[in-house]
Amino acid sequence: MQKMRFFRRCLPLFLAFWLLLAVAGAPFAAYAGESVTVRDSSGQVRYAAPMDPENACPALQSALDTVRSGAYGTCTVTVTPGEYRMTKSAVLASDMTLNLKGVTLLNANAGKGNIFISPNRDRTGKDYTGYSALENCTLRGGTLDYAPGNTNGSCLLRLAHCKNVTVDGTAFLNNTDSHHAELAAGYNVRFVNCLFSGQTNQTESSAEALQIDILEKNRHFANFPAYDGTMNQKITVEDCTFQDLICGVGTRNAFAGRYQKGVTIRGNTFRRLQGTAIVCTNYVDAVIEKNTITDCGRGVAYYMCKNSGVTDVFTDGSGKVLGKRNTDCGSRITDNTISVCQTAEMDKPRGMFLYGGKATGKMPAGNYAVYNLTVSGNTITTTGGGITGTDLQNCTLADNRITHTGAAAETTVGILLHGSSGNLIEKNTCTALHNGLKCMDASHSNELRSNTVTDSRSSAVCIVDSNGVEVTENTIRTGATNGIFVQRSKKARLLRNTIQAMGHNGICLAEKSTAATGSNRISGCRRYGMSSQSGTALTTVGDRLTGNTKGQGIAQGSKNKKFSTIGSTRLVGGRIRSGKNKGKIALQWKAVPGAKQYVLYRRDGSIRGRYRRVVTLTGTRYIDTAPKRGKTAAYRLVAQTKTNGVTAESPVARAAVRIKG
Repeated sequence: MQKMRFFRRCLPLFLAFWLLLAVAGAPFAAYAGESVTVRDSSGQVRYAAPMDPENACPALQSALDTVRSGAYGTCTVTVTPGEYRMTKSAVLASDMTLNLKGVTLLNANAGKGNIFISPNRDRTGKDYTGYSALENCTLRGGTLDYAPGNTNGSCLLRLAHCKNVTVDGTAFLNNTDSHHAELAAGYNVRFVNCLFSGQTNQTESSAEALQIDILEKNRHFANFPAYDGTMNQKITVEDCTFQDLICGVGTRNAFAGRYQKGVTIRGNTFRRLQGTAIVCTNYVDAVIEKNTITDCGRGVAYYMCKNSGVTDVFTDGSGKVLGKRNTDCGSRITDNTISVCQTAEMDKPRGMFLYGGKATGKMPAGNYAVYNLTVSGNTITTTGGGITGTDLQNCTLADNRITHTGAAAETTVGILLHGSSGNLIEKNTCTALHNGLKCMDASHSNELRSNTVTDSRSSAVCIVDSNGVEVTENTIRTGATNGIFVQRSKKARLLRNTIQAMGHNGICLAEKSTAATGSNRISGCRRYGMSSQSGTALTTVGDRLTGNTKGQGIAQGSKNKKFSTIGSTRLVGGRIRSGKNKGKIALQWKAVPGAKQYVLYRRDGSIRGRYRRVVTLTGTRYIDTAPKRGKTAAYRLVAQTKTNGVTAESPVARAAVRIKG
């Protein structure tokens, strides 16, 4: 009896004690038995409810609607760790953090449907413009996956018309026939430390795990009006992992004349992708850097125009460009480590594929060149090609290291340019490819400077159907055929290159090509240092050709004739004559062994003036009567031989003389 009385007296004290603990702990722990809670910025609970593991959406949506009401300011929504099925898409709210650490949500929609979406007309009855649907929202942690048997081809997450959104540390798993996550019309949207893994029954043509898409209503982003042409800006994908997928991240479709601006894809890991790791279409001011890409079909694709069948390009229906046709990409692809190989989706692997062009068909007619793109500091290991560019204009490809592994077929080129002009290809290293560097299909006026090409399976550097290409100060060693091969190309300039131990020739001209060479060092080739085929025109100036097996040079014609470098010359005796020769310049020089003729050039006055040819002659003296009195005349002299279209020139000899008034 006494024990009973003691219990009755103490019961109120016990209840008060536990109530005090509950109140004190409320800001730090969920209510007992509750699966989702909403707390305001002070930690006060504004909503709490259990979630049915078989149908979690009603309770979770109520929590999100509590935030959307705006009554409590910025809130944190926390879901108790566990596994829950989502039978309907949950609509996210602005001004919140959704904490999903330790939570697995399964997409169990009976038909098409997602786990999370930004607000849209179907769910809120409103159309959103610009970036107004969802703002200041963070998803933190959690795993988004599909319920067993769900192969309905829907995304796990769809975001549109959104601003200042972060997805941090979330795993997206096991997609079928769609994308894991999809974004359109976003501003300052960040995916960081996320995992994208597992993808089946999809083709390379439209399978990015994370798609940075266009806001187009019929085929690409239905149910998210208004369709006002809002583009993505300042999108960041950083420190994420993409594995066992078809494709990784990026954009495949375009509005003609509108661009995705300021996309940054940095520090991510891509492994075991059947297709392309990073796809950029109509990107400007983009940064693709410090990514690691391993065992993928293709590393990076960058498009300003799409070849037939690869994309959907949309206009306003009249065929007109929706915005200004951009001419400046202002983008860079730098410091990435890329390993590509043949896959089920990619029979011709490439480290990078850069594509512009003159558009017809779907695209409004015009030239959509890749202009002002920098590709530098990348390391590429490939069983196929390295970097392929079409219609690149004023781009820089520099300091890339490209190594081929396996059999080097004809398509395995380190850096290959089609129809590209005015580009600088500098300080790249290409090893064991069919060709190291190749300009073809009207790739005019490019400069290939200070590159190193070794162990090429064919010609190390190829210039085909491309005029005005300059190849300077490159190092070329131990290739199967030619060091530099020029075919059907005019006005090539091949200067100060070092070429050693080629299987055929150091430099070879073919099929009516013309070229000027100067100060090249060519040695140890199994045929000739230089070979000029019939119908070509070659001018050599001061090249050093030594130790080439069949001879230093050969000029082919009705009778093949060998040639060697002409020795140096020295201009002597250039002085002012007096008396009746006042105002005239008497020049004389020593005869050069093997020279057939001499060419004299003069520049009058300013050091910035042009040298003009004065005379071509066979003797070793000349009196010039044309210089102006009171001016300084500067002269250049070269010795030449000519045979079968080859003009071999000596180094330039110079003199400067001031004419008395």
